[in-house]
Amino acid sequence: MDRDNIKVTATELNTDALMGAEISVQLENNSAQNITVQVRNCTVNNLMIDPLFSAEVAAGKKANDTITFMSSDLKTSEITVIQAVEFSIHVFDSDTFETICDTERITLTTTADPSYTQVFDDSGFTAVDDGGVKIVVKKMNSSDSFWGADIYLYLENNTDKNITVQAKDVSINGYMVDPFFSCDIVAGKKAVDTITFMQSDLDDNNITDIQDLELKFHIFDTDTWDGIKDTDAITITFE
Repeated sequence: MDRDNIKVTATELNTDALMGAEISVQLENNSAQNITVQVRNCTVNNLMIDPLFSAEVAAGKKANDTITFMSSDLKTSEITVIQAVEFSIHVFDSDTFETICDTERITLTTTADPSYTQVFDDSGFTAVDDGGVKIVVKKMNSSDSFWGADIYLYLENNTDKNITVQAKDVSINGYMVDPFFSCDIVAGKKAVDTITFMQSDLDDNNITDIQDLELKFHIFDTDTWDGIKDTDAITITFE
């Protein structure tokens, strides 16, 4: 990026960093404002990945920072080779929080083999496959979950809109439980995400084994908030 007296340059990719993979960036702020630079709607190999990055640069100064992709997120999405990274850059005034600019999507191509093809595992229970949106329930994991229990999903957005997928009216074994889940998917991209249940909520309902999950998916346009689809109740049984 090089606009509004602000320049952002990607200088290096390190796939063996302590926390996962890092893109080193140099930032130059030749404006009269103190700025904060962030990235939005990031994908790696067309899969949504939310990196760690928020850099503050004082007026007239430079900074070096890293866009960090956590190894756990890369593992969950089964990304072993980073071939292409896409994102938009969001810059705002650090003092007033007013937006300075939002870029179009930017693509960084690495030195990985250009013929490499990311494998997308869509096996599992297909909960939604309609209007260009696909949601597959892959597995339930309570033994390795940090919070309590995780339901793993694979999602595809084959529409021309950026969408957000949320879960509502969720019950486990017939008991209403409110999980953490909201997944943003850029047009034409895919995601692996989890519906997360807190252990305290499971304990309050005496749930020691997740056998049946019932929920509805609420899908809406991320940019306009216009509703796209509300599914009927979907029931998934875990062995």
